[in-house]
Amino acid sequence: MCEVNMTLRLTRFRRLFFLLVCLAPLHGCECNSSPRERWWVELICLVDPPPGVFVDETATRLPAESNFAVRAAVGDVDGDNDLDVIVAPGGHTSIFLVPPQDFLLQINDGTGVFTNEAASRLPASAFGTQVASAIILGDVDGDSDLDVFVANGFPNPGAAGFQNSLWINNGNGIFTDETSPRLPVAAFHSFHAAFGDVDSDGDLDIVVGNLSSGGFSAQNKLLINNGSGVFTDETTIRLPAMPDITLALALGDLDGDFDLDIVVANRSSNGSKILINNGMGFFTDESVQRFSTPPPFAGDVVVADVNGDGSEDIIFASVFGGPLVFINSGGGDFREETNARTPTFSDSHGLAVADVDTDGDVDVFVTIPGGVNTSPTQSRLLLNNGNGFFTDVSDTNLPTVVGVIRYATFADVDNDGDPDLYIPMWDDGATNQDRLLINLGRP
Repeated sequence: MCEVNMTLRLTRFRRLFFLLVCLAPLHGCECNSSPRERWWVELICLVDPPPGVFVDETATRLPAESNFAVRAAVGDVDGDNDLDVIVAPGGHTSIFLVPPQDFLLQINDGTGVFTNEAASRLPASAFGTQVASAIILGDVDGDSDLDVFVANGFPNPGAAGFQNSLWINNGNGIFTDETSPRLPVAAFHSFHAAFGDVDSDGDLDIVVGNLSSGGFSAQNKLLINNGSGVFTDETTIRLPAMPDITLALALGDLDGDFDLDIVVANRSSNGSKILINNGMGFFTDESVQRFSTPPPFAGDVVVADVNGDGSEDIIFASVFGGPLVFINSGGGDFREETNARTPTFSDSHGLAVADVDTDGDVDVFVTIPGGVNTSPTQSRLLLNNGNGFFTDVSDTNLPTVVGVIRYATFADVDNDGDPDLYIPMWDDGATNQDRLLINLGRP
């Protein structure tokens, strides 16, 4: 009995010590302890941190880079069984104010320490000739490595958009630009894209979200893979004609019929969309039937089972407020339950989801970059209670990272079994250094 009590007391002491000492630096408190005391602090933090607490290890894990970064994609590009990061620069509706930027290719050494090897691994087209809005990774040619699709924007209002790009991996993380033989010509401002096998033929197709070069509505595109990584634009026969201002896309089986449907996050007046797949890659707009309220005006979207019932729910970043949570009935009809499930926010822009506290449910990271009338504020971390009800734990679980952050990406970069967080930095008012937040894990 004494042994049990002693263990409980020690555990409580470690947790209290963590809260008093380890979390203090997250909020700007100085640690004046001796080296020996700091060693004990680090030991206690590693042994018994609360679940899902992040620390900023940018200085020791990322190279110093200054860029206007907007999105990042994560995957093992060089085939060495760890996660690398490729970062897309530029790409926003005000991008004409910013000169073209170069891509970053952060190669992981296996422990979560990165070196930018873009110069030796990416094609010449990755440097200063495009305004990239998004980047996605997928094996388009069926050779078991990750290739790259780049959604490109436009250089200034009214100008033609840059051609979207396709870079093919040689298997060792060296990329060749094979856009010309593999992609149809496109001159829209492509803002986002998603890979998925929409026609169920065993290869990855591409859905591309567009707006016009003036920032107005444009038709989204559906590019069908022939199986070897050559794409044909089959938009006119497969997608409904819907000019939209699309900022994000997500694929998922919304109606439980074992094919991929599309959720489109739009800033156009007719709101976001749900496009239902007939099983062969032909889509119907069923937004009105499937949303219980008018489709939202949104800047980002994720599809995930937030309440653990086995069906895919939808979370939108609403731009003019916090995340909007739509719960799936089980058959692909969605009811908004935001007020009951999430804290109130004044703004949201980008979303990333992962089980950050490794308790078997989906948690949410929300970026708040500010807008015309608001300044950037601290991004937020929402923990799920397992039933789809979220609590804001940002003040205790996140270090302070304030800046114009459009989007972020979860990935286990240090191979310790929990998701870490890579934050592309658009503008922090200083160096614009990307940030890497490491998850301390669950005790």
